Amino acid sequence: MPATDGGLGEHIVGDKVVVGKRNITVNSLLDEGGFSYVYLADSTDENGNQEPQMVLKVTSIHSRSQRDIAEKEAKLLMKLSHPSIIKIYDNCYASIAHNDVKKEGSKKERPQHLILMEYCEGGHALGVCNRLAAAGERFDLSTLVIAFGQICNAVSYLHAQRPPVVHRDLKPVNFLVKNGAYKLCDFGSAVFGHVDLKSAKAKAEQEEVIQKTTTQMFRAPEMVDLYMAKKLTQATDVWALGCCLYSLAFLKNCFEEGSNLAILSGKYTIPEDNPYGDGLVELLDRMLASDSKERADMTEVILCLSAVYSGRPLPPRKKKKNKEPSKSKAEKPIESKTTEATDEERIGTFRTDGQGVQEAVYDPTKATEGKKLASNSVAARRKRAAASGTDPKPQEAEADFGKDQDFAFAADFGGFEDKGDGFFDSPFDAGTNDANNEFEATFDTAFDSGFGDGGGGDDPFKSGTSNFDEAMGGLSMNDTESSKKSKSKDSSKKPKSKSGKK
Repeated sequence: MPATDGGLGEHIVGDKVVVGKRNITVNSLLDEGGFSYVYLADSTDENGNQEPQMVLKVTSIHSRSQRDIAEKEAKLLMKLSHPSIIKIYDNCYASIAHNDVKKEGSKKERPQHLILMEYCEGGHALGVCNRLAAAGERFDLSTLVIAFGQICNAVSYLHAQRPPVVHRDLKPVNFLVKNGAYKLCDFGSAVFGHVDLKSAKAKAEQEEVIQKTTTQMFRAPEMVDLYMAKKLTQATDVWALGCCLYSLAFLKNCFEEGSNLAILSGKYTIPEDNPYGDGLVELLDRMLASDSKERADMTEVILCLSAVYSGRPLPPRKKKKNKEPSKSKAEKPIESKTTEATDEERIGTFRTDGQGVQEAVYDPTKATEGKKLASNSVAARRKRAAASGTDPKPQEAEADFGKDQDFAFAADFGGFEDKGDGFFDSPFDAGTNDANNEFEATFDTAFDSGFGDGGGGDDPFKSGTSNFDEAMGGLSMNDTESSKKSKSKDSSKKPKSKSGKK
């Protein structure tokens, strides 16, 4: 390796380095990429006791951004704890350039960031796929669902953090295999929360970050064209997982390198010899929706995986609540409670459902006065004068003004007594529909247990159920029924009719 790379690569194989309180002996180079190198290493603790083999990841720091990425990955792994996420033991900074390189006399040695992690002897998922393809084999359905479900469980755990952790670089090479179980690694591209794209400056900054830290074949459409969405969310991980599921199932890439047009249009082909059935194809459609708002979330993905595993139909999609702009009172259509008009029998002439001209309809049963006028009142005299066509004398009006009179004004209030008993009933009670009833009440917790044996132990899908309403926010079926009963009780308390009272 050249001196500018810190003398890493094969140069440090056989060297010893101290990471925290552990003495590490570098055995062999496992992999390399970018400015990072991954080594297999032996470890002994501070008391000299031999520990299981570990992985040493060494990143050569050339810039502040590289340092930030390395530190972010180490700090994030130290805080996360999940059986399907790679475990970290320690991290530090050190300069471990090979002695021969140091003697060449570089004036300033570059520091390296060291991360000590658990060793996964099975390699990564891409290597497993390549071995299966070479042998002319594929994953069977149960093995595919369990393996992919372990990764989905880890991603769901990330998205449940506050703020959510978005991995951003999900691909088969980052799914490591240990004792048959799959674990997620490489958090150098992870971001916290949603990324705003409203300004041109934010779009330019994110475009540069995306180009440097993500893989083109697994980018969501809103990452390819930053004008497609106002922000980048966890939905980018769901898209990448859809591409990974396609790769694991059919042993080839869903989108090839440089196929941005295919990504933007969401066009991909399912092989004719698909052995997994229509359920898996429908799940891919939900995960690879071009519109990020229409894409499934991780809860829906896990529910669908459980259905695919057990051969059941996929659960129905959740209804997306579209936020409509609030209308002013003047813009809201007036609803008539005295007459029942259907769509076919409308009152008046309407240009559209929400706009039109309504003709006045005379109803002889409606009261035309608020209350009976006193015979000697000014209003009664004016009414009699208007009916006879003569005006009252000014002197009489002046004389009467100021006396103890019962002033009342004729007005057409519409008469609440004629509205009927159902006038005060809430118009929303009849149309109440609980969106949670669209999903099944229970689902299998397929990915919370049984992964340590790599699918070789008891069936993790056949034990344990959980209420889906609780998983979606704590609203149970009993709460829904009790709320409906309370509404029916409220609606039964109708006000007494005022008809017949003066």
